Amino acid sequence: VFVLVSVSKNFKRTMKLFLQGVPDETNLDEIEKALRQIPNVEDIHHLHAWSLDGENHVLTMHINICAHANADDIKFIKEQIHELAENHGFIHTTVEVELFDEDCSMGLARIKEVS
Repeated sequence: VFVLVSVSKNFKRTMKLFLQGVPDETNLDEIEKALRQIPNVEDIHHLHAWSLDGENHVLTMHINICAHANADDIKFIKEQIHELAENHGFIHTTVEVELFDEDCSMGLARIKEVS
């Protein structure tokens, strides 16, 4: 019985890793709220967090920026995002910056056309 209990705990943890589940200690709502407070960030979508091995976590997102944002603004936004991610224990962060009027779903339409 002891072995079965131990196996079931490890099995659940292992499956969560394989399925790229959100790490237990990660609060995506809190992270998204903080990201929306960064100046010149208009919207955040495709926000995903997962663990590589149970200890090293990854964060990815798409952000829409204001129409008047320049290169320095974008650099500042990315620095703020990386600092926030690091403070939440992420070892790697990927940020896709989209212009205010850019539609990121266009890539999905092209994939469907090819299929």
